[in-house]
Amino acid sequence: MNMAASPSEVFKLVKRKLVADAVCLQCVDADALSDHEVKTRKHICLIERQGDNAIFIYVSKVPCLSVDDLRLEQVIPVNDRLKVITEPPKTGTQGILLGLQWEGMKYLFDLKSGTEGSQFVSELKNKIAIQSQNAGFALPSSFTWLDKYRSDSMASTHAHTDDNPFSNDVFDPLKYMNIDDKNSKVTASENVSREKNDEFIFNHEHYTTSNSSDSLQESIEEVAERQLGLQRGVHLADGIKPLTAREKLVEHQLKNRQREFVRTEMFRVFVGTWNVNGQNTTNLDEWLACDKDPPDIYAVGFQELDLSNQAYIFTDSVREKDWADAVSKHLHPKARYAKVASVRLVGVLLLVFIKEVHMEFVKLDDVDSVPTGIMGMLGNKGGVGVRFSLHDTTLLFINSHLAAHQDEYERRNQDACDIEARMRFKQFLPPLTVQDHDVVFWLGDLNYRIDQDINTVKSLVVRGLYNKLTPHDQLYKQLKTHSVFKKFKEGEIKFAPTYRYDTGTDNFDTSEKARNPAWCDRILFKGEEIKQIVYRSHPVLKISDHKPVSSLFDTGIKVVQPDNYKKVYEDIMKQIDRLENDHLPQVSLAQREFTFKDVKFGEKQHQILALANVGQIPVTYEFINKPNENTFCKPWLKVSPESSVIEPGDSCEISLEVHVDETLAYMFNCGFDKIDDILVLHLHGGKDFFIPVSGNYIISSFGSSIEALVQMHGPIREVPTAQLIDLERPGSLDNVDTLKEGTRLYDCPKEIFRLVDHIWQYGRHQEDLFREQGLVTEINHIRDCLDTGSPSMIPGGVHSVCAALCLFLKSLAEPVIPYNMYETCIGCCNSYLLCTQAMEKVPFCHRRVFRYLCAFFRQLLEESKFNNLDVKHLAQLFGNVILRAPPVRMSKARRSMAAVEDMKRAAFLYHFLTHEYDG
Repeated sequence: MNMAASPSEVFKLVKRKLVADAVCLQCVDADALSDHEVKTRKHICLIERQGDNAIFIYVSKVPCLSVDDLRLEQVIPVNDRLKVITEPPKTGTQGILLGLQWEGMKYLFDLKSGTEGSQFVSELKNKIAIQSQNAGFALPSSFTWLDKYRSDSMASTHAHTDDNPFSNDVFDPLKYMNIDDKNSKVTASENVSREKNDEFIFNHEHYTTSNSSDSLQESIEEVAERQLGLQRGVHLADGIKPLTAREKLVEHQLKNRQREFVRTEMFRVFVGTWNVNGQNTTNLDEWLACDKDPPDIYAVGFQELDLSNQAYIFTDSVREKDWADAVSKHLHPKARYAKVASVRLVGVLLLVFIKEVHMEFVKLDDVDSVPTGIMGMLGNKGGVGVRFSLHDTTLLFINSHLAAHQDEYERRNQDACDIEARMRFKQFLPPLTVQDHDVVFWLGDLNYRIDQDINTVKSLVVRGLYNKLTPHDQLYKQLKTHSVFKKFKEGEIKFAPTYRYDTGTDNFDTSEKARNPAWCDRILFKGEEIKQIVYRSHPVLKISDHKPVSSLFDTGIKVVQPDNYKKVYEDIMKQIDRLENDHLPQVSLAQREFTFKDVKFGEKQHQILALANVGQIPVTYEFINKPNENTFCKPWLKVSPESSVIEPGDSCEISLEVHVDETLAYMFNCGFDKIDDILVLHLHGGKDFFIPVSGNYIISSFGSSIEALVQMHGPIREVPTAQLIDLERPGSLDNVDTLKEGTRLYDCPKEIFRLVDHIWQYGRHQEDLFREQGLVTEINHIRDCLDTGSPSMIPGGVHSVCAALCLFLKSLAEPVIPYNMYETCIGCCNSYLLCTQAMEKVPFCHRRVFRYLCAFFRQLLEESKFNNLDVKHLAQLFGNVILRAPPVRMSKARRSMAAVEDMKRAAFLYHFLTHEYDG
């Protein structure tokens, strides 16, 4: 007779063991599997408390009659460090195989009950997705509420081991010692920070003793990496943990007095850019080594390095190695160079070199890439960046390829703004932005054109009257109005337009299109103590339809003098000691409450919090977390700067930005979130200010679920909020009586139908369809049209409607192919038969939308001689939208497989774009 407790009985006992506000969501029986094929019965419970979730693993006596018979063995928080892997039943197992990996520990369970096991796995994955979505870009929850259960678990475990009089007398070396390793120091603390002297402060509570006696240092590194989210060898930025008031004040005063201990040394910087139009390498001496003296730094950028369709899958490119080798070979022969870093985005490549004698002073290098192709997902256009610190100066080089065509300057502006806003160097916490650098060089095929007729342009070029042309140059006009590239400068152009030439000649375009000559290839710069020496083109290189461009700069690099620094530092510390003894911080706020009216999907709203220092000492402020919350503000709110120092008599403008994007809209549609938060503004050494932020969100079809959309007969703005929340509830379609009058369901959401129909009617012959990014203003008008039903014809250009379709699909609460089918679909991507079988498991309403979209794409491909569409391009673009990965934070291993998963998603969709599908 089986005396083991059932899951329902264990569920009741677990509820009695939890604190009042903790809830047991699921409980399932499982066999824990080991390498020795030993099976141990466990009870796995999913626990929720105040928005956090955790897995509790229990063992029980047989029979299990009371809470005393139930022992807590392990507690695992559901956060970004938890890996969950599931597999269907295998031979020798009775149910689903569930694998858990957390903090170096691995568990494998055989979930006994098929239905209950599936429900448990589904609920667990849902909680992981919600946790990741709510966390946004912030650090994960500390899960301090689990400490009680961990201690209970350890006490319980000790109670079941042999008596040991020394079991509680354990010496923790990290708690009492500093462990030196070269220049780094690991110090016991409950905080994580980074100082100028590379000091790691390490939380020993997360330390797990290794069985190996020689692995102590390795364990320390692993824990530091885990806590900081860094890879091996990554440098830490200053201020991972907010500095104390004293440290911030010292940092601020040092900046004000840096002239007393910093000297400026001039470094010669070579910046070059060339759109090579997919050509093979050539001799680059006339471009890279044409000056008498060698530069200290090289930044060399290429565009259209690789024009093959395969390059769009973000895999390695042979062209990258060929051109990188060519650059290395043709650097100035009078100096030896070391590579700082390189980064590629499809055809955009940036290489940065520095003289070997300076390499020891280079630190904190990092790279990033920002695709700005359609909806910011494809890398056919975009930018890449390399940043590093040289002595005490931070440098950033950006190489970009912006939107093409004569009249598309607004899209070029938008691309540039997107690159500047989205470029993040993620080795640092918080990530560094473009604005966080002392010196910035921006190079590339910026694609701005000359607004003059072709004959006038050619006539002025022949006579060398470039000063007559520059007032009509689009970038020149944008820089004058500060519409884009704010605070960037450009030297005077004294060379012929660099585009477009007949390949192999110096003749401007003689093809049928006869494109207007233009200065597409440009070099901009921003920062103090930068002097441009020369700005030129190199027409001798003729393999491309562009000519390469280069510029030399003398750039001031700050070098710290240690003795002077020490004197200034000591003087500042004495001043602060006196100030702290005499004064308290005082500020005034111009406004203490903020209301954001009519917030719309995808539209940012800004307001300014003006903070003035009315006291007698510098004030350090920062926004701090509220109790039991992981971040100081909700993910739809952005505050900048989050902390700063304000001198007496000065003021600071703090930007509050509200933005509901595709990752957050569903939470508003289903009533889980609203524009309502309270900011806590903390003055170091002073009091806290509580600043309410409220507003109203205008519900949009962007962010709705397919299940809700097929039930809406009118525009979403006409649907009452309570009814919309009901429609968004899971299982809402199950209660629909389709035989009842007025309750018919759409085969496809009308919003998708309207977008598809418009593209087919007005855009099926549009050149470069689904390759150009839409205008944000037009996409917003399209959103309002879909949400209100007015006007009857969708506004905006075809490219914007295409972008709106991508954004609509990307913002669906669940993708067209639901998250729970993701692993199945990418796992069968090599077989059309298996793919169709997988689609049979997709809910009917999702399957109808998928079938409709695939039929539409196949029709567009039949018009490819007009629209230049390619089936592989469509498969990659919409594979990432229709078959989205669940929104959980990717592990390092998962990130390394991202390119492979991109190809698998594309391969899955490719089958349905090349075969008729009537599923």
